[in-house]
Amino acid sequence: MKNIKSFYSLASVCAASLLLWSCGKAGGEYQGREYMPDMAHSVAYEANYVTYYYNNTWGTEEEYRQMAEVRKPVEGTVARGYIPYKYENLEAFRESPEETYTQLQEKASAVALADATLVNPIKPTSKEELERVLVHGGELYNISCAVCHGKKGDGNGSIYDGGDGPYSAAPANYLEGDLLTAADARYYNAIMHGKGQMQPHVDKLNEEERWKVIHYIRSLQADKKGIDYFEELNISGADAKASLKDQFANIVGAAGSEEEGATDAAPSSITLDNVLYNTGSSDLKTSSYATLDELVIVLKAYPSINIEIGGHTDNVGKADKNLELSQKRAQSVASYLASHGIDGERVSYKGYGATVPVATNDTDAGKKQNRRTEVKIVK
Repeated sequence: MKNIKSFYSLASVCAASLLLWSCGKAGGEYQGREYMPDMAHSVAYEANYVTYYYNNTWGTEEEYRQMAEVRKPVEGTVARGYIPYKYENLEAFRESPEETYTQLQEKASAVALADATLVNPIKPTSKEELERVLVHGGELYNISCAVCHGKKGDGNGSIYDGGDGPYSAAPANYLEGDLLTAADARYYNAIMHGKGQMQPHVDKLNEEERWKVIHYIRSLQADKKGIDYFEELNISGADAKASLKDQFANIVGAAGSEEEGATDAAPSSITLDNVLYNTGSSDLKTSSYATLDELVIVLKAYPSINIEIGGHTDNVGKADKNLELSQKRAQSVASYLASHGIDGERVSYKGYGATVPVATNDTDAGKKQNRRTEVKIVK
């Protein structure tokens, strides 16, 4: 009996000793120790994450919070690996007075994520700039997207692998269906918020990187359709006409001269050569947005001008169908302008079908000229 009591006494002493030995507050070069859950906590500070634990942390909880909290970047600094697409290298970016990393971040934070009219703000003006965008966008895509959506964008990533992979359902295929013609905003918001089983990637890609990835996806789609992506963007200036701003200025100036001379001239019109639609549809192609955005800027610069959007087709098909299609296409443009802040009272729209050709319908080139969208200044 005496031995049993001695045994329990010894066990109690050992347990108490073990408890005291296994728990201890940090101090000096001692990192602190606890019994549960991991024997010891790291004493490292983790940025943007409060891991305060009194038994292994120097200072108070408030001091720790101040150490770990988010801070603004130093003015003029550049995020690691971040170079805006229009600069060839980091030094060119640093030497430019146009923008700093901080200004770019402020610009990014102003983006309205719920805006369904979001369009890609990266608009390369040369094939060299576009190539830099696609190289970086491709690198990011292969890191963050290809495992699910496949290197070709066909939804056959390694997690699916034709049905033999660990994931039983095929991820989204960018090369067919409505995703082939989906607006930029749909891709952007999927990156920001996730979609279905896809988790958000907002913390994986910064603002410009998201748009670069979207450009890369668009280039995969262009390859699928056998189209040169640079040409699809309509950014080649080889055959470019005067800017919309200059064309409007010429018309407004001429109208002013006519008023002084008391002449009654017919309203002038401008053809929006780069406004295109999906075949047989009134859905705008994403390549149209750059021209329409320019038109928005011009209309805001001339707030007293009212316009009519005119839709025109070639003579292929039934006349009534062409008239209906041209009306819907003109309406699509008017809706785009309204969604970008242009008062609907200033914009009317009308479909003319094939009734006002500007070229012969006997050749493909002539038909292409007749399939057009025009802006007519009516006031």
